[in-house]
Amino acid sequence: MSFADKFVAEILALQVALYQSLARLEARTDSEALHDLRIAVRRIRSLLRPMRSISQVGALNIAAAEVGRLTTPARDLEVMIQELESRGFPVQAISEKAG
Repeated sequence: MSFADKFVAEILALQVALYQSLARLEARTDSEALHDLRIAVRRIRSLLRPMRSISQVGALNIAAAEVGRLTTPARDLEVMIQELESRGFPVQAISEKAG
């Protein structure tokens, strides 16, 4: 398999992962959906980094960075809730969930 074929296969696999995590996020099926979405976006950005001088790739990079910026507060809250629950503070975790 050529480099180009491997690159396209990796991008397509990440696209599938992105769509799957988005569907899980929308369906609220698990607490790791947002994390998985953010990971897929970061990996796509990493793969495209060598081509960032191409205008379309630059625009995609900007959009992906914005996804990261917009989802950081929600992910931070998810992590804090999980940490509160694991340390035996369920009331505070519920309070943050309702917040």
